Amino acid sequence: MLDRNFEDIFNTLLSDIIAHVIDLSDPRQMIRQFLNRVDKWHALLEKATANGLTPEEQRGLFGEIFLLRKLITSLPEAEKALLAWVGPEKAPRDFQYGGCALEVKTSHGNNHQRIHVSNERQLDTSTIEQLYIFHLSIESQQSAGESLNDLVDSVSLALQDDFKLTSHFRFKLAQGGYLPAHRELYADKGYIVRAETFYEVKGSFPRIEESDLRPGVGDVRYSIIISDCATYQINELTVYQNLNQVW
Repeated sequence: MLDRNFEDIFNTLLSDIIAHVIDLSDPRQMIRQFLNRVDKWHALLEKATANGLTPEEQRGLFGEIFLLRKLITSLPEAEKALLAWVGPEKAPRDFQYGGCALEVKTSHGNNHQRIHVSNERQLDTSTIEQLYIFHLSIESQQSAGESLNDLVDSVSLALQDDFKLTSHFRFKLAQGGYLPAHRELYADKGYIVRAETFYEVKGSFPRIEESDLRPGVGDVRYSIIISDCATYQINELTVYQNLNQVW
């Protein structure tokens, strides 16, 4: 099993390298890109742990990929949706392309009415034109619902006709801590979606922005009672239409 795990990781790494050099004709550029991708994978694998993602990390990644799948199937260009997915890169927001961003908040159990904001920049709109929150409310169950593996496989299936996009998706997964060697760890846990809602962050939306902080204050974490944000709900189709204009 260990050898198979290494084989899966090697195949993913090899596909990523090929996707980044296949269109290059200059041997020097090919060598630079090859070494660049090897360095990136080396850094990723050094950070990976044998225990895989924590339950909280699994839910967070599930929410991001759940929205990615919706964007891939709803927007004209799947590539734009995949390029916009910057959550695995630890960016301030999970999706951003141009002046429009989306932040995914996944809640479960008894925490459906509250979402957590990890820093003061996450819901700050001073540097972007549009910002939306996608709130996904889920229940975790053993051997029921859609697993993280199922979700990953469904996106891979949607991208299967484009080698470069498939390779890019796999690299993003690795950035997010999801490796083929860990699939068995996520096989039995499924998620049932209770609700999914979009909100537009604007005006007096309850949040803390960077400009609200006194000098010397940073790394602010806080929570929002999502039921108090009902007036900021926005239709899903409207979000896609707005994204299509910007992305």
